[in-house]
Amino acid sequence: MRTITLIIVHCSANRAGSAFRMADIDRYHRSLGWMGCGYHYVIPTDGAIEPGRPEEMTGAHCKKVAAFGSLSYFKEENAPAGSTDRCLTCPVAESCRFDAQKAYLPGLGGWPTDVVCLEQTEEALMEALKEGPYGRCVYRCDNNVCDHMSIILEFDNDVTATFSLTAQTSACHRTLHIMCEDGEIVADDGQKQIIVTHHVSSQSETFQQRVINVRTNGSGHGGGDAGIMEDFTKSLGGHAESRSSISRSVESHLMACAIEESRLTGTVVELDKFRKSLA
Repeated sequence: MRTITLIIVHCSANRAGSAFRMADIDRYHRSLGWMGCGYHYVIPTDGAIEPGRPEEMTGAHCKKVAAFGSLSYFKEENAPAGSTDRCLTCPVAESCRFDAQKAYLPGLGGWPTDVVCLEQTEEALMEALKEGPYGRCVYRCDNNVCDHMSIILEFDNDVTATFSLTAQTSACHRTLHIMCEDGEIVADDGQKQIIVTHHVSSQSETFQQRVINVRTNGSGHGGGDAGIMEDFTKSLGGHAESRSSISRSVESHLMACAIEESRLTGTVVELDKFRKSLA
């Protein structure tokens, strides 16, 4: 449990005599794209104390972003000598690390090969690589996506986060490291594992650690693709309130646009000002 050093009392400003409870605030805050009620406790007009979000959970919007990165390696001048525009007809494909056949053939029946062609057979894949965009040379095509990128984000509760992306790795998956007051969480969606470690007061003490092995549904993004659609269909049927919302999706896309603005202009972008500039 984190140490509480400041208590803020906030008035909901609802109409006199109206029954406005934690569940009502939670529903309204979710409609704004939040994860749930923004208050840790709610006291309705009858004086009851209703718990909202857990005390250990803080909530905040992104305030500033700064991004650095470029497409510096996958350019024609770095293409292997003797290479051609398409992988299937390239005479040096066997020695190229980025040959499309090496990337997609082992993945038949799953990601990323299932985005290349609908029919998951070797014949269909070869035809798609022969004619489609996924068979082009990565050094010679019109790709303009960064091959390396670093991002710094500041939130309005003084929490900071960093994000790193690189094409130069054999570990083509995501890792997450959250460092808190009393412990830290490390997650690896390639290993399908979450490790929770509780801090100790000195190196002489044995720290407590819990390993969580995660089972996914096999869909893309570690099961997230199918998970968010299942959540969406349940909310349409009235079975549960969605854990996401259009407001939250818009907020995350706004952050992505601000990050690209920062990368292109070389400036720190404030989200409030950026939002107003789009109005």
